[in-house]
Amino acid sequence: MKGRALFVCNDATYFTAHRSHIAHRLLREGWDVHVAAGGDFSQLSSAFERHYLEVERRYFSFRNDLLLFLGIRSLLAETEPQIVHLITMKPIAAGAAALLTSSGRWAKLPRILVTFPGLGRLFDNRIWAYSIPRMIICRTLQVLFRNRNCHATFENSDDRDLFVRLKILEHRQSTVLSGAGVELADFRAARPQERAFRVLWASRLVRGKGLVEFVQAARMARASGDEIEFLMAGYADPGHTDNIPASEIDDLIRDGAVRYLGHVKDMPELLASVDALCLPSSYMEGLPRILIEAAAASLPLIASDVPGCREIVQDGLNGIILPDNSAESIYRAVKRLAQDRALATQMGSAALRKVYADGFDIGSIQDQMLEIYLGDR
Repeated sequence: MKGRALFVCNDATYFTAHRSHIAHRLLREGWDVHVAAGGDFSQLSSAFERHYLEVERRYFSFRNDLLLFLGIRSLLAETEPQIVHLITMKPIAAGAAALLTSSGRWAKLPRILVTFPGLGRLFDNRIWAYSIPRMIICRTLQVLFRNRNCHATFENSDDRDLFVRLKILEHRQSTVLSGAGVELADFRAARPQERAFRVLWASRLVRGKGLVEFVQAARMARASGDEIEFLMAGYADPGHTDNIPASEIDDLIRDGAVRYLGHVKDMPELLASVDALCLPSSYMEGLPRILIEAAAASLPLIASDVPGCREIVQDGLNGIILPDNSAESIYRAVKRLAQDRALATQMGSAALRKVYADGFDIGSIQDQMLEIYLGDR
């Protein structure tokens, strides 16, 4: 056994879908891998040593967050890992505090890695209620990153640059990766052309992802008599403060302007059946996985002008960056591609070239992560 690695994530389902391939790579490399998370463990591989944590994702709670801190601290003492990888904001904050108060084991940890899939609501200055938690977390991370063995990964350069400006860490202590890794070869372009133009919205059913505006754009298209099909696919996220309740989803789809597909497991098949992907998000995204998957399927990308989306969408080259998140802007972008299918095909080809050229594939991400774990960065 080369050593022991401990992953700490807020949600086991998220970890399984987006990060478990890195843990499996460590297993193959001879490491003993432990995964601690909240949520549903039914899909989490039994190849890992699994530890359940109670993680409150919706809001800050002194009691629940204290219990999370104590749980991680106890795990550090129990497992004595050589690598600690903290993923998503709550585990990062609680894990950093646990590491800083585990002084007896601090010197034994050769590598501490924190991964920010996106900064989310906590670093949104428009939400004043998060100002005090944000200040506390920033200070805790500043202290953590005084240790040379700490490294951070981000999914876009805007987030990394913000942390450098806030003096949380130094530039050399961070790496910007092209997402969490996608099996690009699973996706293909196989779209028939003798039908109405199809545009897809796919994400969690949370308000900040622009679903309401997407539906409004679909209603505009129908009122104008455009031959465009608007499709939406996704799943509820009750643990998220922005989750759209089922009753509101029913209202959005009742008039039939958008066809709701529910939670789709076979994304390669779905993406091969549409002509464009639209994500009008207002979130502080990391790097949305759906944009990478759509690019791998040779789809033109329509997205907001926000960090994360800008990492992959090149306006006018492989997609369209929206000037704002309004329904009118979404409608105009979709109609432009629907009226010029040659342009849509050209943009889709450029999107495919970008994801293969810029290291978005799962193998590239794994190789870079191993370098970070071993202190080669």
